Amino acid sequence: MDPAATVEYEIVSDTTSSVDAEKATVTDDGVLKATKAGKVYVKVTVTKDGVSAEGYITVRVVDKRTDASTVAFDLPADKPIEIYAGKSYEIKATVTSGTGKYTAADLTWESSDPNVIQVDKSGNVYGVSAGFAEVTATLPNGNAASTIVTVVEVPEAPTISASQESIEELDINGAEAGIDFNMLSVLDIKNAPTGYKVSYSASSPTDVAFDDNNKGANIATFKKAGVYYVTATLRDKNDNDLASTRIIFAVKNTQVAPEAEITKNTTLAAVITLTKIGETVDYNTGVDLKNADVSDITWKSSNTGAVKIVDGVAVACGEGTSVITASLPNGDYVTWTAKVEIAGAAVVSAEQKEFTLDIGTGISVVYNLATAIEVSNASIDDVVYQTSSPNATVNAGNVTFTKPGTYYVTAAIKDNNITVSSVILTFNVRKTVGAEDKTISLKAGAAGKVKFTEIEAAEDVNSQIDYGNATSADVTWTSSDENVAVVENGVIVSKGEGAAVVSATLSNGNRVAFAVTVKPVSLTAEETEFYIDLKDVDSLNTKYKLGTLLTLKNPGTYNKKDIKYTVYNGDILRVDMNGTVELEGGLGTTYVRAEVGGAYVIFTFHVVDTTAPDPVKIKYNDTMTEKVDRAFTIKAGEVYGSNLKNLVKVIDGNVATDVEWKVDDTSVVSVTDGVVKGLSAGKAVITAVTRNGYYVTFVVTVADGMKLSATQTNFEIDKKELKSLDLNAFLNLDNPDDKTPAAGTAAAVKYSLSDVTLTSSANSIVATTAGSNTVNFESTGTAVVKAEVGGQVVTLTFHVTDTTAPDPVKIDYTTGAKKTITVEEGSVYETSLKDYVTVGDKADLKDVKWDVKDSTVATVTNGIVKGISKGTTVVTATTVDGYYVTFVVTVSGKVELTATETDIDLDMGTADSVDFDLKSVMDAENAKLGELGIVYQTSDPTNAAITSEGKLTFKKAGCYYVTATYNGTANQSVLKFTFHVKKTISDSDINVVLKEGQEKTVALTKIDETVDLNERVTLTPAGTTNAVQTWTTSDESVAAVKDGVVVAKSEGAAVVTATLKNGSYIAFAVTVKPVTMTAEKTSFDVDLKDDKDHTYDLSTMLTLANAPAGSTIKYSDFDEKILTVSDNGVVTFTGGTGVTYVRAECNGAYVIFAFHVVNTTAPDPVKVEYADNAVKSISILEGQAYENNLANYVKVTGGKAEDANNSDVMWSVDDASVATVTNGVVTGVSAGNAVVTAYTADGYHVTFTVTVKKKVELTASRTEFDIDLKEQKSVDLDAYLKLANADNATTLASVACTSSSTDIATVADRKVSFAKTGTVYVKAALNDQVVTFTFHVVDTTAPKPIKVTHKTTAEKSIEIFEGQTYATNLRDYIEVENGDIADVIWTVDDASTATITNGVVKGVSAGNAVITAATKDGYYVTFAVKVKKNFKLTTDQEVFDIDLKEQKQIDLDAYLHVEDAADKTLADVICTSSSTIATVNGHVVTFNGTGTAYVKAELDGKKVNLTFHIVDTTAPAPIKIKYVDSILDTQKKMTIRKGALASNNLREFVEVEGGDISDIIWSSSDESVATISDGVVKGISAGTAVITAATKDGDYVTFDVTVQDVMELSAYKTEFDIDLREQKAVDLDAYLKLTNADADVTLASVVCTSSSTDIATVADHKVSFAKTGTVYVKAALKDQVVTFTFHVVDTTLPDPIKLNYKENAEKNITLTVGEAYATNLREYFEVQGGDISDIKWSVDDDSVVTVTDGVVKALSVGTAVVTASSKDGYYVTFTFKVNPVVKANVVLDTGKSNVVNLTLDSKDAATAVLADNVKSTTVAGADVKGFTWTSSDESVATVASGTVRAQKAGQTVVTVTAPDGSSVSFIVAVSAGAFTGEDQFDASQIVLQLEVTDKESKKLPTVTVDGGKATWSVLDETVAKIAGDNLVQAVGEGLTAAVATAPDGSKFAVSVKVLGHPSL
Repeated sequence: MDPAATVEYEIVSDTTSSVDAEKATVTDDGVLKATKAGKVYVKVTVTKDGVSAEGYITVRVVDKRTDASTVAFDLPADKPIEIYAGKSYEIKATVTSGTGKYTAADLTWESSDPNVIQVDKSGNVYGVSAGFAEVTATLPNGNAASTIVTVVEVPEAPTISASQESIEELDINGAEAGIDFNMLSVLDIKNAPTGYKVSYSASSPTDVAFDDNNKGANIATFKKAGVYYVTATLRDKNDNDLASTRIIFAVKNTQVAPEAEITKNTTLAAVITLTKIGETVDYNTGVDLKNADVSDITWKSSNTGAVKIVDGVAVACGEGTSVITASLPNGDYVTWTAKVEIAGAAVVSAEQKEFTLDIGTGISVVYNLATAIEVSNASIDDVVYQTSSPNATVNAGNVTFTKPGTYYVTAAIKDNNITVSSVILTFNVRKTVGAEDKTISLKAGAAGKVKFTEIEAAEDVNSQIDYGNATSADVTWTSSDENVAVVENGVIVSKGEGAAVVSATLSNGNRVAFAVTVKPVSLTAEETEFYIDLKDVDSLNTKYKLGTLLTLKNPGTYNKKDIKYTVYNGDILRVDMNGTVELEGGLGTTYVRAEVGGAYVIFTFHVVDTTAPDPVKIKYNDTMTEKVDRAFTIKAGEVYGSNLKNLVKVIDGNVATDVEWKVDDTSVVSVTDGVVKGLSAGKAVITAVTRNGYYVTFVVTVADGMKLSATQTNFEIDKKELKSLDLNAFLNLDNPDDKTPAAGTAAAVKYSLSDVTLTSSANSIVATTAGSNTVNFESTGTAVVKAEVGGQVVTLTFHVTDTTAPDPVKIDYTTGAKKTITVEEGSVYETSLKDYVTVGDKADLKDVKWDVKDSTVATVTNGIVKGISKGTTVVTATTVDGYYVTFVVTVSGKVELTATETDIDLDMGTADSVDFDLKSVMDAENAKLGELGIVYQTSDPTNAAITSEGKLTFKKAGCYYVTATYNGTANQSVLKFTFHVKKTISDSDINVVLKEGQEKTVALTKIDETVDLNERVTLTPAGTTNAVQTWTTSDESVAAVKDGVVVAKSEGAAVVTATLKNGSYIAFAVTVKPVTMTAEKTSFDVDLKDDKDHTYDLSTMLTLANAPAGSTIKYSDFDEKILTVSDNGVVTFTGGTGVTYVRAECNGAYVIFAFHVVNTTAPDPVKVEYADNAVKSISILEGQAYENNLANYVKVTGGKAEDANNSDVMWSVDDASVATVTNGVVTGVSAGNAVVTAYTADGYHVTFTVTVKKKVELTASRTEFDIDLKEQKSVDLDAYLKLANADNATTLASVACTSSSTDIATVADRKVSFAKTGTVYVKAALNDQVVTFTFHVVDTTAPKPIKVTHKTTAEKSIEIFEGQTYATNLRDYIEVENGDIADVIWTVDDASTATITNGVVKGVSAGNAVITAATKDGYYVTFAVKVKKNFKLTTDQEVFDIDLKEQKQIDLDAYLHVEDAADKTLADVICTSSSTIATVNGHVVTFNGTGTAYVKAELDGKKVNLTFHIVDTTAPAPIKIKYVDSILDTQKKMTIRKGALASNNLREFVEVEGGDISDIIWSSSDESVATISDGVVKGISAGTAVITAATKDGDYVTFDVTVQDVMELSAYKTEFDIDLREQKAVDLDAYLKLTNADADVTLASVVCTSSSTDIATVADHKVSFAKTGTVYVKAALKDQVVTFTFHVVDTTLPDPIKLNYKENAEKNITLTVGEAYATNLREYFEVQGGDISDIKWSVDDDSVVTVTDGVVKALSVGTAVVTASSKDGYYVTFTFKVNPVVKANVVLDTGKSNVVNLTLDSKDAATAVLADNVKSTTVAGADVKGFTWTSSDESVATVASGTVRAQKAGQTVVTVTAPDGSSVSFIVAVSAGAFTGEDQFDASQIVLQLEVTDKESKKLPTVTVDGGKATWSVLDETVAKIAGDNLVQAVGEGLTAAVATAPDGSKFAVSVKVLGHPSL
């Protein structure tokens, strides 16, 4: 550099702007120092000899201190990016993470020359004009990537044309394959770009194919004769449409009906013009047929948008031209041209549309508008004008401007208030004299043009303006057409398609203008309607490629790959992501919607099968003279005057039941049962279709409904100049609706501007007046005025200032403020807008008022913006003096994931796996799918693995569920997929199918309701039983399933699937819709002064949904002092004041009504009201108490001395299941809403709304895993963890994970890595939420692993209470393979719920836990443990003395209590009685007689025994009982063991007064614990009971009994094979089990001894082995002994003596006591390596058997093992079971009687063989005559060998006693002679029954003997008695005898049996 030159360095923000020292500084010497990451420019100025030159150096600053992330572009190698002007290209960038701080979302994109290339925030570049520019993506740390993009102008437009418009020479000539045609032979393509291609579409894809059978992309194959329209579209390499042409093909088939002809007659003209929508032409009248019928004609329209034709009748649908074709099956055809031209309307236009005027020295300037506009088909007087500002007014066609600025004047012609034509004139008004000398211009290179391809898009054009000596605050922004674009502070927002001019104007009139064009994405299709007859379709695999039919214009950043296809009915057809349609076999009409960038096309498919028999058909209901409307027009909101059902005729069917109504665009019209209603402007096609697919269509055009608009919506008002404004000058009301006429008036009139209602957001600033459209400006500030009429709303914003006010408070943007922000729907913008504004030193930000133009789009609160719904609005910040700034807020729609199909079938075939790309069926609304971070989860990651990119691999047949989740800032979007994977295997022909008559839909209406789906399915082929079904559910939160039983969990829908191992499945759609109840009003304020006698019928206010038929509502009141409610819901007030509630409930649904009752006539009432600081709505979490006591929010007044205070306030809550309140303290219970009321006794009240929110829930889709180290080394828990109710700050990254054994598994970032086998628990914790994952890790490559399995008798699910020990040791439930019980490792997943120690389970706290018994090799079994809350069931009193004189009933609810039970109440307690003297109904006991009765109260295993001693003091001479005087207190209490008898008979301790010992009735309070029989107590099970000795009159004494379990010593294993080479000792504590021991007895109390200390010694229960042989170790505890057998060998010894069983060996032998086994055991084995003399004999229990040199003898009952062993420890064993010697018993034989009558005077009757009446049941054929026979009175009768012989008249008892001690007794009655009269009845037995009138007694006959008349008596009067005149009457249940005694002592007896009460 020349030393004489001077150099200056300066940092600037860009090459045209001012200093930017934020990122770097530069010294005078040119030394640059970076201070912040980013790009800066160094301006270098060189000066010499007064001449300067400038240049710029670009410097990029990278900050590697914060993050080392880098960015790179994914670009084609050696292929520069080149695009056409007007086209787009997406640059994909990859961020390589450093610390993980930055992602692609953090990139800032920029173009070095926006005039050439523009780039958006996602890297989409758009070519603006020819040239090149550098595109750069920069990370916040300064690292960047860049590339050069070249833009070339599109050369002369590419064209494609056809040399022939129609081709007629094609003849199929009978060929089955059709005829081919090369399309290129007639196409002329010009100016096509490199890489172009031609795509084709035909009007009938069924009959015309392209590239059929790979013939070539340009080969068209015509498969059928007919007329076809083929469109050829020229596309560039990026698939953008460039040009197209259409060719008509008339294809013949001369081999089909060659004689058939069609010709045109002269009835119809060749060209027909239709002039209105819906007009029809019947072309059938224009044809002549030869050898053909009209039904043979195929009709087509080349432009269905203009003309549709059905059955030859054409209908006008829209302007345009169409070729109408009628063709026959052989291809012969005729054509017409149909034009639709709507009659011309008035037009207003202007050749010059922009004008510049100068006010000069005047105060205004005037312009005559008539000189600028032209009018056709109307008069100039028909033109109406509107201006964009109050400073521009129009009068008599002259517009007057009073201030400089840019103004827009609209000149319009209207018809019935509908604008039919308009033109906008732009006036740039200046004031060149006396005006402030400020200028404004576009920056150099600025385009001054803005193009939008989307509605509600925004662009800030401030950067294109050079403000010169002005600032942005000096500019007024205006738009020429706010329907196209609106502008705020230079931010332009697109509103609708069209063009507008946006101006920035200074006060002197100087301005810059931007030409704004809004061209939204356009998507069109040549053909949109298809008729398909399945008989003509080769197969259902025929594909229709909709993408080839579509044309995409104005694509912006979109291309055809972004088009999303949606099918309406998947039973008819399906469509993939590329728009390829395949038929599914269903019939009918359906639609496919193709959509991109807000534009869409709807394709209609009519599918029929004309081969189907007896189809239901439909046609138009035309007559000979009149045709029904096929097309019509209605307005939005209007219902069409005719029901379409009246316009159709159904053949072989019914229009009401056989026709389905469909519409292709439900946003335009709706159709319900033929009733059509317009919804929004547009066109739609309604189809009436039968189930067989036959159809007719109606074209509906919906015109705009009434629309209220304004020419200007943003006003800046200076009060100095304007005090009021008439808004009629700016409002437009187009297409007004009819007003509803007032009652009694004439027909309706239309709305007008006089019906507009104005409302102001701040009347103190802008005031409105009812009935006027004029607003008045009252003070400074910003106010929003809503103009509304008939549901139409326009919002006008007024910024009011007063320039005469001194020192106004102004507001401005802060440096770097964002003037446009984007926020997602439902979320809050990250920064408060307060951070973007400043008001200087004169005011505070709290004085700023925040307003939003459209609160339906966004809200603003103190600068905080929240998105409400998709759209754009403006937020204004205004000072008290009216100065303001604005922010454009764009609310983006919520991102929602979508899918073309979610139920997917795959077939693995014979492969080991099948892959599927989930993204191939996915899309996203309001976002690009590829830019979203989606989390994927599968129900089985082992067999259905998925990558982070959504690529699935299925390794096994089955049913799998996959979820794709997008976690947005404001919402979560989840897609759920179901995959049914089949595999071709040997049993692939086995299928699971629906049983006949069953349904696949399941509707459940109650939570926890169940249904067994096993009853609905079966397997085929019939008889298949071995196929395993796996049941799964798509959503366990809605419906859970186990073994086919579905349980409803919550409202919603789920799919439950049964799947076979081959993949065959059946799915059931389960819906859970619980009953819901709502009320129109739930809170009532009642004044008894007025409403005392008023009643409220609540039933009329309630609405039930989903309730089963016959459901009733139950009503209950809370306080009867205030009101009562009837069963029908009628409320009646009872006079009390205060607050109370009425609950209405049905099937679990309920509504709570609140009544606030006062009496304003009461003197000196105590009142309550809100305190000044009151917060009336509060929000808390479940379980959380609100931070403030609500008592602080109320104040109390009144009272007699005005001395009322807060202590007079009572608190209540309407729904205690949601929240509770105690003295003002509110605590959340469960999610929901409740109302807390603070009230006084006088009924005055205030209320607080309480919202209880759910706590953050951490859950997992799966928590238990079987891991094989051979296949899997890690698991990522993020794939299973789920967060619910979390805020934005809480993510899965907040979850902390820990491992229970880091030897087995370690955790890092929620990824579990496995190191060795075993069971390990990983806890994932978030706050107080914990999820425990269980991993059972095995290694199937390990040899001979130790395994554990459940025994078949195992209880796999157990329940215990808190603090309770489970009765059974879980060791008893498992078996160990390749090891023993000592190898089992016991663990529990939640030790806070239960503990496990060597198999012993103990409950800790209520909850669920899983106990695992595992081996070191990872094999395991589990036990589910439910620990129940150890609630208490208690009673205030256990024993009750009841006197029937005073008490007949008692309600146990007054005594019973349920404590500490969250889910149980007293109502759940079940009570039962032991006796009929005390019956129970619910909890009420009724006393029916005297005595002792027990009532048991039970609840979920808890019980309370209540004893009732019932007397009747009115009864005379009662029998009494008392303790004997000598009884000790200790004798009133006893303790016995289970199964034992008490040592004393309790009869010893009592004495009876007024009766004898036989009058005692013995009973036990709990016979499950102890029983009592005639004073003898027996222990049954551990527990306590009370034994009562009572008389029939109720007097009693009691004894307390405690029963203890029998202590038991046992072992899990008692026989061991020991090899000294491997094992030297065994610890018996690992095998011994001690149950039911006293507290002071433990295993340490067990004494162990060895049978041979040479072989084994024992110390502290540890057995140590010294040499080989068999040894017994006895473990003894008191009388309990366990014998362990150890067979000890040493496999290192040479030539050991071994023993082997012989084939005939009996190893299990049974003997009886005293018996010697007949065979010497030496006969059962052989000795190897020695002889029999080397054998040592031993027995493990020599009290059972003895063994001497192989001879065994049985000694006592039991089991023993005899062992023969060698000195080397090898052995054989024999198990002996010894049974007792069986003794005979004796019982009365069936059908025999124990009453015998003998007669002395008859030889035959004097004896009886009693042996024939008894038998033995234990010894068959026992000689009962040889048993012991005795007579109690041998003077009456003797007995010998079972024969009894009479001796004299009288009575005796003969008893036979068997060897086992059992006996049978006979009552023997002897008479001197024969009795007379006994033949009058059956003397064998009299049977009576208590409380059965006709069976309760029986008349005995009068009998006599030689000694005279006999007298009757009963042996046991507690069973029966003689009641007068020989009547035997039942007394109590039992067996006795009635005996007749004659005067001479003769006896006659009969058996009497009394049965109990019939109900017992």
